[in-house]
Amino acid sequence: IEISGRLHFPSWQFGPAGPLPGLVRVIAALAAAGHNTFTADGLMRTALPEAGGRSPADLLAAGEVDLALHYIATAGF
Repeated sequence: IEISGRLHFPSWQFGPAGPLPGLVRVIAALAAAGHNTFTADGLMRTALPEAGGRSPADLLAAGEVDLALHYIATAGF
């Protein structure tokens, strides 16, 4: 997101060592599903009852990339 000429990245994209593994796939899936920057961020932060209350961002951080991609593809946002 660009704010006042500076780029800002959502914290869910990073772990202690930098960008999370699978992030490129997740961003590609969000774009393919037609999400803009704001709807993508909202979706990634939304707790999913069917995932035990975890969000797609939580799944990504836990290394469950395929499950995060499943919820991105089926979100209906």
